[in-house]
Amino acid sequence: METMPKYGLKITIEGKQGHGKTIAAKAIRTLLEGMGAWACVKDGDEIIWDHKSPKETPRRQPDYLLGDTEIVIQTKYPE
Repeated sequence: METMPKYGLKITIEGKQGHGKTIAAKAIRTLLEGMGAWACVKDGDEIIWDHKSPKETPRRQPDYLLGDTEIVIQTKYPE
C-alpha cells in the first residue's frame, strides 16, 4: 500500500526580481528535507521537484519531525 504525506504546508516567498527568492526557497527546501519533510519549489511557473517521492520520506520520529509532511514553497512577485 502506497503511503502519501498526511500533512501539508505552503510557504510563500514574495519579493522583486533578483532579490534571491529562488535561492532562499531552495535553501529552505534543503533544511525541511533534513527534518524529514517532502518539499518542492514552485518558482513562478516552473516547478522544481525534489529527487525523492513523498512515499520515500521518513516517518515522523524525533530525528525527522516533519516526516509525513508535504511542503510546497512558492515564490512570487509583489502585487
